[in-house]
Amino acid sequence: MPVTKLTISLPEELATAIRREAEDQHTSVSAVVAQAAERQLRKTRMATVVAEWEAEHGPVTDEEMDRVRTWMQG
Repeated sequence: MPVTKLTISLPEELATAIRREAEDQHTSVSAVVAQAAERQLRKTRMATVVAEWEAEHGPVTDEEMDRVRTWMQG
């Protein structure tokens, strides 16, 4: 997969935690940041989908949430 190099600024405490996480996972800082960014993008997209669904059908019920959780657990 092609990659793009970015320069970002982070609070020192967060940068230290990311470096520690990368070391603990035996991976790179880039991999840890990429995984976090992917999770956030999925979360944002899912929130948009849910908001659109609720606008059309009303609030998601507890039963519907339970079915989704069961489905997601495979």
